[in-house]
Amino acid sequence: MAKRLECIIPGCDAAIDGLTEEQVLAQVETHVTRDHPDLELDAQATESMRANIQDI
Repeated sequence: MAKRLECIIPGCDAAIDGLTEEQVLAQVETHVTRDHPDLELDAQATESMRANIQDI
């Protein structure tokens, strides 16, 4: 089953899809670097994002 994460940053409408959580999280790193450079992608932020990944 595919996975999706809708960006948790208010005002950002990005959605990141992948086949696994790991694929989604790898793409999150690129998204954060490009669109949210002020966000620190630490363990807490990563776990928050992982908790918001949904099956699609």
